Amino acid sequence: MRRRHPAAPLDATLGDLAEVIVELSPSDYASVARGFPSSIGSHVRHILDHVAALLSGVDTGRIDYDTRERGTRVETNRNEALKRIAETRNALRDAALEALLEAGVTVVDRHDPECDRIVVGSSIAREMAYVLSHTTHHNAIIRAIAETRGRNVPAFFGFAPSTVAHLLAAAG
Repeated sequence: MRRRHPAAPLDATLGDLAEVIVELSPSDYASVARGFPSSIGSHVRHILDHVAALLSGVDTGRIDYDTRERGTRVETNRNEALKRIAETRNALRDAALEALLEAGVTVVDRHDPECDRIVVGSSIAREMAYVLSHTTHHNAIIRAIAETRGRNVPAFFGFAPSTVAHLLAAAG
């Protein structure tokens, strides 16, 4: 099995997201689509906030997925989103993740809106897997929104890596 930079799958997933965004009109990107409570831009902002929290945790040992800046230009301006995706991908590539994968981190999260936030122990590797899964999930929603607007997206955009592997193996 070949060895890649630990952030390569997340980096590639963000690259796929950028490719989809480039093909969208500004309205497709920023407007709420019928049948969905949010825009593609709001999902992109949410994805980037989670990656930023992960990267912050690499530096600080604490990941807080709840502290996010909502209503930013990333939600409404696809060029700003593309710029932030490029910056985020560069930061992922530059992070010294291989040496830190097993490093412990504290994760602060709200699992219940009526209760205090929880604090749990984790590792950079586990949180990287979570952020990749989370990004894939939101890409699937972005796919659905784009398709309702008549936009084409790449064949496996928004599919989990295990699903892609299964489909490719089944295709022979």
